[in-house]
Amino acid sequence: MKIAVLGKPNVGKSSFVNALLQEDRHIVTDVPGTTRDPIDAVLRSHGEELLLIDTAGLRRRSRIQESVEFYSAVRTLKSIERCDVAVVLIDVQAGLEHQDLRIIEMCLERKRPVVMAVNKWDLAEKDSGTAAQLEKVLRDRLRKFDFLPIIFISARERQRIYKVIDLVRTVDAEQQRRISTNELNEALGPTSPLFRRAAGRGRRSRSNT
Repeated sequence: MKIAVLGKPNVGKSSFVNALLQEDRHIVTDVPGTTRDPIDAVLRSHGEELLLIDTAGLRRRSRIQESVEFYSAVRTLKSIERCDVAVVLIDVQAGLEHQDLRIIEMCLERKRPVVMAVNKWDLAEKDSGTAAQLEKVLRDRLRKFDFLPIIFISARERQRIYKVIDLVRTVDAEQQRRISTNELNEALGPTSPLFRRAAGRGRRSRSNT
């Protein structure tokens, strides 16, 4: 399975990958944009090899002025196309911004399932209800994407980082699931436009006989 680690510059993508690998494989600094090229790394988990694709952070289009930034964005898009599942990291202190939504949209446009990991949870002021409140805020902001799984993590403290991988496996399994026509019709029932059209045709047929 190929997993792309996406997000804006300095959101903690390389720290997240390093924490999973338990080694300082990638350069980590407070300077945004340190990682400019996608870097592949193999994570061995539960007898399975997973390919982690760490990517350069996507900036706003108006800020892509230098050629190096332009090609970093192009390589990031290629990373999305290569992956089976995308993990989109956001900064808990910055919240969900327009650029985060754009990254999510690009993944879903390419039919890549997304897991949202809210990073730097260790830096947030919180009590027992903070996570639930913040998740509601995020889902309201996500709007049509509010079905995405959300998990709060700290790459620096290695908090819940492997639960992200568990979520990735679950999402990937759902993505590959095949539903029969009968199951689909039963789930949709009378709410389905196809069901209503079929029922309508049936009534017209009977009235004409």
